[in-house]
Amino acid sequence: MWLFLLLAAAPPEAARAFSLLSYVAGDYAAAVGPSGEVISAQELDEQQIFAGDAAQDLRAAGAPDLASLAEQLGARIGDKAAPQPAAARAP
Repeated sequence: MWLFLLLAAAPPEAARAFSLLSYVAGDYAAAVGPSGEVISAQELDEQQIFAGDAAQDLRAAGAPDLASLAEQLGARIGDKAAPQPAAARAP
């Protein structure tokens, strides 16, 4: 619930970036398989576009550090990195 309250107070670009990155997180596994094989080229292209758009939105919202992370995500998508569960990426 707090996240939605924060998004309501955030610049529109930040809220849009959150939506785009949430979509990527949920659908990337439909684009690339566990060994890095392309399952859907169309979905993969869309994922790259969304990561890039999120980076632009985050820069516009005054969050260059987060924009850099979104760009890194876009590079991993371009490399067709195998999807990983979120728990595997947590520190």
